[in-house]
Amino acid sequence: MNVKILLLLLSISLILSCSSEEKTKAVRGDIQSNFDKTVTAYLDSSYTKIYNRNKDFIICLEDGNMDNSKKFLVFDIERDSVIFRDNIVNGEVNWINEYDMSVLEFPGIIKKGDESIKSKYKYNVISRRKYK
Repeated sequence: MNVKILLLLLSISLILSCSSEEKTKAVRGDIQSNFDKTVTAYLDSSYTKIYNRNKDFIICLEDGNMDNSKKFLVFDIERDSVIFRDNIVNGEVNWINEYDMSVLEFPGIIKKGDESIKSKYKYNVISRRKYK
């Protein structure tokens, strides 16, 4: 009799664990589709995702256009929303640390030893403020 009860409990726990996993997959799918809709509404072409170290924010950087301009945005995964957008010409965007990113612009022709590559600005995703 104890074996029957044990088998019954094991089969019930197996069934319950499978159904909760399906719910989790469905929720993740909804978040992913909302992310895709939000990002593609702003970025017209293909883009690159750059996660911060904690993987709670994503920089989505549009791949280069003919005129070298790129749109980008920062997506907050936890809030499931865009918190910042901008565009740059001849530049790049990248994470400095977990919550700060740097936006660089490159001037036309750079000569050897020229220190003209400057940060346009930095941005903190927690305070949502630009700084130099």
